[in-house]
Amino acid sequence: IGLGYIGLPTAALLANADMEVVGIDVNLQRVEQINNCELQISEPGLRSMVTRAVKSGRLHAKVEMQLADIYLVCVPTPLTENNTPNMEYVDDVIDSLVPFLKENDLVILESTSPVGTTTSIKSKIKAMRPELFTSKSTIHFAYCPERMIPGNALDELVANDRVVGGVTNADSQLAAKFYRQFVQAKIHLTDAQTAEMVKL
Repeated sequence: IGLGYIGLPTAALLANADMEVVGIDVNLQRVEQINNCELQISEPGLRSMVTRAVKSGRLHAKVEMQLADIYLVCVPTPLTENNTPNMEYVDDVIDSLVPFLKENDLVILESTSPVGTTTSIKSKIKAMRPELFTSKSTIHFAYCPERMIPGNALDELVANDRVVGGVTNADSQLAAKFYRQFVQAKIHLTDAQTAEMVKL
């Protein structure tokens, strides 16, 4: 969710790792460009990777939220004039996501966020969908900051160590299993608050 400088390379990597990926973005022009393999993001190797992913049928870009098993949130959190984070985009994503969630889904936040955000997201969703949080059912939540330099994104998303922090240990393990499908470097397990602090 969010097909910018982080979301699009990540979506392309996942699709080329044989995963079925739906990329969500509110910008209709961007969605159409991606589906037509026309990119505005200048990142070495990205155009060819997106083209392979789209033509293989494993990557589709859409404006509306879609049903999935894993939701990866990569939307901007710009600073306001008062140097506080604007969490509006994250809040909008969570509101859009809630009706689609089902048992055992995994929600991963990558957007730079204040410490405690991932836990707060869980609390918000639990209040809105309590039937998903029982002794037999749950939704998993984790935070995993990206670490990359523009111009070398595709290499660094694969080759850099990743810090993965879940709200629970089971959440951490599940998120780490997901990242191991395309990250070749070491994955460091921790809790969500520590992972958020690492990014800051």
